Amino acid sequence: MEISQKELQSYFAFRPPYVYVDSIEEVAPLNYAIGVRYFPKEEWFFACHFSDDPMVPGNLIAESMGQVLGLAVQSNEEHRGKKFYLVATDKLRLLNRVRPGDTLRTKAVITSYRRGLLSGHCESYVNDVKIAVADITLLEDGVTSLKPKVE
Repeated sequence: MEISQKELQSYFAFRPPYVYVDSIEEVAPLNYAIGVRYFPKEEWFFACHFSDDPMVPGNLIAESMGQVLGLAVQSNEEHRGKKFYLVATDKLRLLNRVRPGDTLRTKAVITSYRRGLLSGHCESYVNDVKIAVADITLLEDGVTSLKPKVE
């Protein structure tokens, strides 16, 4: 299954300029997703994030990872349109830089999804060069407590 850039808006609540996934190349709902994000040289942050040596800020790479992970769940019709909030980025390693004109490809694999808490392992690449890895945790909208109810 693929999800085009135009279709993405029906899957999640993000809107430009805070969409860091252009399309989903492949998805197995509730299992994994592979998302793509092209960074044109006109992106606003290239002018101010090391303007003499422009690169994508690491927090935006992590955000892209989180959005791809969320889409691994939101691509399931039962979960389409649900909101997820980033609550943890563990073991984030930024191994290489993403430059103007690069295309970032991220694979997000769900490792756990219980009681509204979604965890996954993400790896991002540019031209088959590993850029970043992280374990991301997202919280589903509406979950008020992660503690089991005691009666």
